[in-house]
Amino acid sequence: MRKLAKIIGILLIILPLRVNALTGSISINCDKTIAPGSSTTCRIVGNSDGDVSGVAGVIELGSGLTLSSADKDNIWQGSGEGGLFDVYTDNNQRGTFNVGSFVITASSSITSGAEVSIKMKNIVFTDPAIDFQDVSIGDASTSIRIASTVNTLSSLTVSGATINFNANTTTYNVTIDASSTTISATATDSKASVSGTGTKTLNYGANTFNVTVTSESGATKTYTINITRPKPQTKPDNNNNQSTNKPSTGGNNNNTSSNNNNNNSNSKEEEKSNNNYLGSLKVNGKDLKITKDETNYKLTVDNDIKELDISYKASDDKATIKLEGDKNLKIGENTFKIIVTAEDGSTKEYTLTVIRAEEGKKVSKNNYLKNLKIDNYDIDFNKNTLEYTIKIKDEASLKITATPEDSKAKARITGNNNLQDGSKVKIIVTAEDGSTREYTLNITKGGSLLLPIILGIILVIAIILFIILLWRRKKNNRK
Repeated sequence: MRKLAKIIGILLIILPLRVNALTGSISINCDKTIAPGSSTTCRIVGNSDGDVSGVAGVIELGSGLTLSSADKDNIWQGSGEGGLFDVYTDNNQRGTFNVGSFVITASSSITSGAEVSIKMKNIVFTDPAIDFQDVSIGDASTSIRIASTVNTLSSLTVSGATINFNANTTTYNVTIDASSTTISATATDSKASVSGTGTKTLNYGANTFNVTVTSESGATKTYTINITRPKPQTKPDNNNNQSTNKPSTGGNNNNTSSNNNNNNSNSKEEEKSNNNYLGSLKVNGKDLKITKDETNYKLTVDNDIKELDISYKASDDKATIKLEGDKNLKIGENTFKIIVTAEDGSTKEYTLTVIRAEEGKKVSKNNYLKNLKIDNYDIDFNKNTLEYTIKIKDEASLKITATPEDSKAKARITGNNNLQDGSKVKIIVTAEDGSTREYTLNITKGGSLLLPIILGIILVIAIILFIILLWRRKKNNRK
């Protein structure tokens, strides 16, 4: 028995005894929210109470999310391609360690506000202490919230005026005979932010104010309020129009008439310009295409652009311009207000939104059209051809569909109303970086067929009458 006990004791010393099985876990760390149509990176982090020489598992995404890419951390060999992680290492890991990362993209049609699951299933750790045995760890999961895209207002009020508010109506015109007004607005979504409200000073004439709603996902909608403050009525001073000295007999009436004319002229207030339009706008040396009907401009700059150089000029030399906003850019959305005040005191407010890209994101410069269609008219479109001539009938406007080549670019159409022979319709394509390309439609109108038809009928009638007269003349001659 003593001999057997000694053998067992020696074996216990020589052979390692594993009292507890390997335990551990995996966590998935992602951003808390993601906007529809955007991407984010998630990291896979492991934790164990013993050495781990391998990790395996499968990434599974909820509805509306797709896997854009996946890769292992540098400490591992193997692969994480397609979300199928199967990695191993000679440098065993213990405690907290990185496994890898993957990039997910939310569909542009995904339901905003929803919570979507992200899982790693069938997770296995390889235990080098027990013959590289695979130990089941279970599943890991997290969820990500789809940021709301709702950027509408639920209410909009202007003190001193009544507006018929509708969330989908973005322009309002009111008249207020006061020196100031208070604009109040409430976002439909509690996670959206609203700017441009508060007490506003009103100048005589036209005043323009913008209320901008920014959704949780960063999408913006601007409501424009055009307020007209009536100019004070100038009452004529009758005493000035009458001579205080009676004309002497013998007639010095010419002097009296001259005095009256001078008084009338002095009583008239000099007309002042009400031109409060922006003439040009340049950002970091890049010209933005300014049109009279557009008061909102947006562009994206690279991450390494930390400060802006904004230059501008009013359409009228007598107008003044004030710029509001911080030229030192933060990552994401930066808003600037450009307020043009005309000579007569009327104002127009322009909004410039500059988005500084996140690190590593490439800003698109593509400002080409992919397609250009005009209902009822054929056009031989080529993205490099910037000018086209269209012969139309009697339409006052055309139904034009302009599709940018890049989904991040925007196309706007100007001049497509009250079309005449010689009109020009402009399609301005603005790339994500703010650069523009302009396509032009030269309009010609075909003459109406009504006049030729009438002239033709008159000619036929004249010929018939001429024939009848000749026939009657011949008949009379025979008699």
